[in-house]
Amino acid sequence: MKYMPSQIQHIMTESIKGYGLGKFMEMVFNCLMKLERKDFLLTNNNPSNKANGYRFSNAIGFGKMLKLEIPRDRLGNFYPVLLTLIRNQV
Repeated sequence: MKYMPSQIQHIMTESIKGYGLGKFMEMVFNCLMKLERKDFLLTNNNPSNKANGYRFSNAIGFGKMLKLEIPRDRLGNFYPVLLTLIRNQV
């Protein structure tokens, strides 16, 4: 299913109203890391390397504790760029 940018913006606005900014950012960060792992596995062409669950961590954002689900790969080569950006802000 494809959404128009205006529809996506409406969904995001309603999510922030319903869950709060902290929970919304948590969902966005987790989604971005999962998509980054998918792209990482597709571009590295290593058939023995596959997605291998998640490790859990906490970060502080917008004055709230964010519960992050950090994706892993079997070979341990994947590290999300987003984590570097978050850690550099502290």
